[in-house]
Amino acid sequence: MVAELPNQPEPSMPSDLPTRPTRLERTSFNVGMAAMAAAFDAELPEEKVRVYWRILRTDMTTSEWELAVKRWLCRGTFFPKIAELLKEVTGERWVRGKAEEERDAASGL
Repeated sequence: MVAELPNQPEPSMPSDLPTRPTRLERTSFNVGMAAMAAAFDAELPEEKVRVYWRILRTDMTTSEWELAVKRWLCRGTFFPKIAELLKEVTGERWVRGKAEEERDAASGL
């Protein structure tokens, strides 16, 4: 079961996160999370749902989300991590690129 979050203003995200012109719709997100939880017999604590929503809403469109969920339901064997869902639609390059950026930032490059 997907935990519904109260209708409160979303906390602001760091300004360095990439944004998309068309954001992920909340209803589609909830349906996808519920489908994956049911398929993989996973618990979805409210905090986990909140974290996935905060990250994925700025990194995926609704159509990308629906494609990622469909692909994961067909090929996955466990509830996916955020990076695994991103790889389904953007490829490993995006995930690897962000990891490299974080590493460079941490080392002062």
